[in-house]
Amino acid sequence: MRQWILGIWCFIGAWSLEFGASAAALSAAAPPLTPAQTQFFETKIRPLLTKNCYKCHSADSLKLKGELRLDTRDGLLKGGATGPAIVPGDPEKSLLIKAVRYTDPDLQMPPKGDRLSVDQINDLVAWVKMGAPDPRLGKVTLRSSPRPTARIIGRSNPSSSLLSRSCRKRNESPIPSMPSLFQSSNPRA
Repeated sequence: MRQWILGIWCFIGAWSLEFGASAAALSAAAPPLTPAQTQFFETKIRPLLTKNCYKCHSADSLKLKGELRLDTRDGLLKGGATGPAIVPGDPEKSLLIKAVRYTDPDLQMPPKGDRLSVDQINDLVAWVKMGAPDPRLGKVTLRSSPRPTARIIGRSNPSSSLLSRSCRKRNESPIPSMPSLFQSSNPRA
């Protein structure tokens, strides 16, 4: 029983290190949004990004282009291989605005001449000018596989490796084996 409880605590610790710290940092960095800002994002910006960008720049894209994720606030701010996609408050310094305006022959999005309308570009510019309010949360992680996969606790995860070492020092498993979860202290069970 002691091993099972310790295994649960090790799992909770790994989960907290992996997801808790990043979510807290992300929510602390995101200023609170007004209802008007949220409505503008949800009616103008999210549909535009979903329709025109997510095919190549989201967690669900078959091949992530330019190491750029546009499906999270963090992804927009972090940017990709060429730098941050947006500079909140300054559309002229935002690569996303430069790309959709087609002013640079080497940076044009969406590609292949599927340009956004003038109204869509103006919506993006207005959104960046107002500070790019974005209600989406999420941590950006680049993956090598074409589809998202479940993270398995083990050597590939630095936080779980730390917990695994800690549990091994005590000669205990970080996560109990399945049979031990179903063992009962009642001999008739």
